[in-house]
Amino acid sequence: CIVTRSSLGLSCSSLVTRHSSRFDALGRESPSLHFVWSPFMKTSFELVADPRDGVQGKGASRRLRRSGKVPAILYGGKQPPRQITLDHQNLLTLLVNERFYSTILSLKINGETQAAILKDVQRHPAKNQILHLDLQRVLEDEKIRMRIPLHFTGAGSSPGVKSQGGVVSHLLNDIEVS
Repeated sequence: CIVTRSSLGLSCSSLVTRHSSRFDALGRESPSLHFVWSPFMKTSFELVADPRDGVQGKGASRRLRRSGKVPAILYGGKQPPRQITLDHQNLLTLLVNERFYSTILSLKINGETQAAILKDVQRHPAKNQILHLDLQRVLEDEKIRMRIPLHFTGAGSSPGVKSQGGVVSHLLNDIEVS
């Protein structure tokens, strides 16, 4: 199965229709789905980052957070991991959008642009604060794994729900593709 991108983000229509045929009656998963990334895909989110060279440890991360920055790490892509900082307020506005979690991001570090995906977000348990971000570089010749949300339409207009009072329940809300 090929997941493509539209102007609204990743298109999962082929995933949703093939989703039921990918699991047997006992819910066991069949062979994995494949995500094909093309360098011509439009990246709709841009992050501007600053390098965080030579600054390590809990105290340094706390100082960054107090100054309105978020510590992050960029890894993968046959390159060594790189510590970076992102603007906290800009990141909060981007994280509101669901597409941000399953879209290839454009990351600018010192004028150099790299494609990356969001792998992990650490949040403060009580405050509306981002503590740390993990980003993975994306190369066109390297396989990646990511979770794509599933959106089901037409459940309220189905005959079983409308006329017979049935309830639609979904066992899965997202699916992992590689």
